[in-house]
Amino acid sequence: MTKHFLLYLVFAITLATTRPGLCDSADDYARDAHLKTKAGDWKGSIGDYDKAIELKPNSAQFYNLRGLSKQTVNDYPGAMADFNKAIELKPNYADAFANRASLKDRNGDYPGAMNDLDEAIKIDPTFYYSYIVRGRLKSDKKDYDGAIADETKVLEIRTNYYGAYSARGYAKMKKNDLIGAISDFNQSLEYQPNSPNVYNLLGLTKTKMRDFDGAIADFTEAIQLKPESELGYVDRGIAEAAKDDWDSAITDYNQAIELNPTSPFVSGTYELLGRAKLAKQDFQGALEALNKSIELNSTNLIARAEALYYRANARIALHDTNNAMEDFNLAISLDPTNPALYVNRGVAKKKQRDWNGAIEDENKAIALNPKDHFAYYNRADAKYGKRDWDGAIKDLDKTLELSPTNFTAYGSRAIAKQYKRDWDGALSDYNKAIELYPKQATYFVNRGLVKYRLKDLEGALEDENEAIQLGASNGSPYRIRGSIKKAAGNPIGAINDYNKAIEVNPTNSFLWHYLGCVYYDQHDFTNALSAFKKEIELKPDSSYPRFRVWLIRTRTGEGDAATIELKTALADGLVGKTNVWEKKVGNFLAGQLSEDDLLAATKDADAKIESERLGEAYFYAGSKHLLAGEKSTAIEEFQKCLATKRDDILEYPSAEAELKFIKEPSQ
Repeated sequence: MTKHFLLYLVFAITLATTRPGLCDSADDYARDAHLKTKAGDWKGSIGDYDKAIELKPNSAQFYNLRGLSKQTVNDYPGAMADFNKAIELKPNYADAFANRASLKDRNGDYPGAMNDLDEAIKIDPTFYYSYIVRGRLKSDKKDYDGAIADETKVLEIRTNYYGAYSARGYAKMKKNDLIGAISDFNQSLEYQPNSPNVYNLLGLTKTKMRDFDGAIADFTEAIQLKPESELGYVDRGIAEAAKDDWDSAITDYNQAIELNPTSPFVSGTYELLGRAKLAKQDFQGALEALNKSIELNSTNLIARAEALYYRANARIALHDTNNAMEDFNLAISLDPTNPALYVNRGVAKKKQRDWNGAIEDENKAIALNPKDHFAYYNRADAKYGKRDWDGAIKDLDKTLELSPTNFTAYGSRAIAKQYKRDWDGALSDYNKAIELYPKQATYFVNRGLVKYRLKDLEGALEDENEAIQLGASNGSPYRIRGSIKKAAGNPIGAINDYNKAIEVNPTNSFLWHYLGCVYYDQHDFTNALSAFKKEIELKPDSSYPRFRVWLIRTRTGEGDAATIELKTALADGLVGKTNVWEKKVGNFLAGQLSEDDLLAATKDADAKIESERLGEAYFYAGSKHLLAGEKSTAIEEFQKCLATKRDDILEYPSAEAELKFIKEPSQ
């Protein structure tokens, strides 16, 4: 029963006893007007009330009822005039005050509406309709306690009024009294068991309780009772999405759009559809849905910013970073205090290798929300790009303070500690990451590498075996296991593992380099040369395989041709293309830079970089002395390489191998 019919019931019994169409009095016309309202002929009812008022101009009731009819046909000024006239004629007319209050609220005059309702209740404290309207207005203004009090008063006056139960349940739901809300909705259904709106409210409440199965059952009931309404499909889709049932959610969102493509809420449904497709990694489908959402929404700026945010993420997934940046920029202009927009624009800037820009955005996100652990994590990632390991570790410390079970942050901090050669710290972090997420193969791969650096070869081997069992798919565990076997004096096992890694990832040039180095260190120069040439084929501007090719060809009698080849590569920019140090090494091997100048070029403000360069320089200098027949000098240079303790560079085991061959040349 709608509010417009409540007051007509006052006349229903009296007017129904009179025959329609035979109007001799004002009451006859009022009777016919009432019958027309029941038939939905609101304009016809207005005509009859006009005649009734003409015959009985001082009837406050006729003005009040005509006002309701005018309000129904959207003649709001006419309705207001009639309610005013009814109150003028009958200043203690509670019904007219309540109806005028509803209209004032519709016109945006909330204080005026509340004054009228207070007056109506003062006139007749038992008139429940006044409490109903006042409770609804209080809910609209988020005064949920006040709304609950008014709807409770309705139920004191009329205990079986289902509308008060559902209205009170709604206020309780908004207050997060979810158990109380469900109790009220169920009570409402006892009096009106076929109400789709109440089932929908039940579903929304259960969604908030994360009882998604219960919510889906209630939304399904609402849909069966009112299949032409799109709202049940939208809400059921939200509950399905919360269960990661993206296919069902997408089906429901599409059904909602098909049912009411001109709904004022359809832009929001397209956004939900786009988000579901984004979760399913249907990035093109997500882009199309989000385009539609943005196209249809020109008024709600916050919602538009949200759709732009998701479209930007879809574009990032489609490698359209430039347009993603435009979306983030526009979204931020619409919603400049939303930290999530800065967090994700920072991610886009990282993809553009704009490390400083990314850090600036994450700084802004943190200023807006100092407890946003995603912002600290992403800022750490940008600091990786700048090789600011200490800064990255500091941000990851904060990430873990805010999110102690964030295994990804433990894994990332372990990587930063590896770069700092803090092997014990890295091991501790990998242990924690694996404790929190024992199915992540990458953590076992990396922990195995750390154990290898700590000379725990048995533990390292166990970790790489576990990574293989977990299905690591990029060849890394075989590559590291190969290095472990090589360090354990099992070169054949190492070669087998490197070949397995190449089977998994044959286009990874670094794997060919590792294979070439183990052959090189066994003085199997034929297979070594083949591996290094394959590496150059895969990555023509890679410097280090060219250095090894020069060494092999020179020691196998092709020195002049090897030097011409290396000089050509240097001239063509294929050696040291982006690394000045690599170009120095190339020029040294080609006879275009002295050993003293090479050693001078190792200087760097970063001690770790300098020690790495020294290790390489001593190996290549020792190799040239060896090729020149200067064994004693070669031995000194190889020993200096080992003295750097940089056993994480491939030149280190090669220097060890050369010293062994010099000492035991028959091997």
